[in-house]
Amino acid sequence: MAQKEDISEFASRNAQAAEALRAVRKPYAKLIQTRAQLAGYTYDLQNQISPELAQIGKTFEDFLRLGIDGLTEFFSRIPTLDVDCELTLYRDRQWSRRIQQNDVNDIGHLVIAIPYCDAVVVERFWARAIQETSLKEKYRTAVCADLTQLTEIMAG
Repeated sequence: MAQKEDISEFASRNAQAAEALRAVRKPYAKLIQTRAQLAGYTYDLQNQISPELAQIGKTFEDFLRLGIDGLTEFFSRIPTLDVDCELTLYRDRQWSRRIQQNDVNDIGHLVIAIPYCDAVVVERFWARAIQETSLKEKYRTAVCADLTQLTEIMAG
């Protein structure tokens, strides 16, 4: 029971932090919000990227010299990060919906499912997000919010 409470408390803090971050980003255009999200990935992943670059004689500074457009292109070619970025920013632009405690878990599952599965069954909110961000078309993933639709999808 204590573990469940710890997980719930962590999810609550995460949702609150996400609410605070989206409030900071709210006045900025979608492009700036996207670049901020990608800057976060760059910062968070530098310890994994640097050793890989070293193997080919490059430094993290060389990586940063790709510039905004090059880094955007780089991250858009990593399906899990591409999906994470699109869904996180979509969620954050839905001002009439508070960020839910389970959103991080949902996105965490979807970053794997969308690029690598033929079909996914999700809540209506995520089905709309996947459709409106064009992730459905990009990764050729059938999306439904009702299990009864799954048989139709699999037959088609």
